[in-house]
Amino acid sequence: MQSLDDSLSTYYALRQQKAIEISTRIGQVQQQLAAELQGLQDLEQQLLSAQESVLERIRLVLETDARSLLPTPQFQEFVRDLLKEVKAKPKQASFVLEVAPKTTKWILHTLEQPLQVNQIEAVERTNSYDAGKQSLTRYCIRMLVQLGEWRQMFDISTATAQNNDPDMYHACSAFTAWYGCDIGMRTTMKLLPVSSAKQQRLAQELTCVMAYVCDLFNLYSIAERVGFLHQFQGYIKL
Repeated sequence: MQSLDDSLSTYYALRQQKAIEISTRIGQVQQQLAAELQGLQDLEQQLLSAQESVLERIRLVLETDARSLLPTPQFQEFVRDLLKEVKAKPKQASFVLEVAPKTTKWILHTLEQPLQVNQIEAVERTNSYDAGKQSLTRYCIRMLVQLGEWRQMFDISTATAQNNDPDMYHACSAFTAWYGCDIGMRTTMKLLPVSSAKQQRLAQELTCVMAYVCDLFNLYSIAERVGFLHQFQGYIKL
């Protein structure tokens, strides 16, 4: 049987061995992970650049007449999914979306004025609260929407982040984007260039278009959201 001195010597030797071997392996894994993440970020940046190039062509169409979106299968699918999401909300909630499932039958099609969407850009706002100890960043897509003499600027939320913490990053759903547009439309709906009986329906059609444009131009980075993983070594105590 080992003496106490021998047992203590064995114990400290094992502890030192653990510290050396595990920290060495962690360092190797950290380097590999950092290299993998950098490769992912480089690849994603190439794909984002390609998306931006295509969006510039789409932007020109939206600036001329965004109603060109209405007959596209992609927009029609977006509207169908949005209608299902709104319908699934609690009955007592004040969420109402009543547009024709067939977008080619919308009021927008009957108007002489073009629907123009301009000045589309990504913006972010950071507000401090709790005596400045906490901050909330709101990511938005901003756009200027014009139909005849009616025009309005919208900031549509795409995500929020608390204290710049990746774990506290929350992407907004298509429903959240639509609902933000719906709230914004309520103050100017009566200025839309149609009869009062059609204004609410036209306003809801417009909110669907804006929510879809927001979804198109929401170029978020997936790789950046997990970039903090390469720092995990600092959280491990040996």
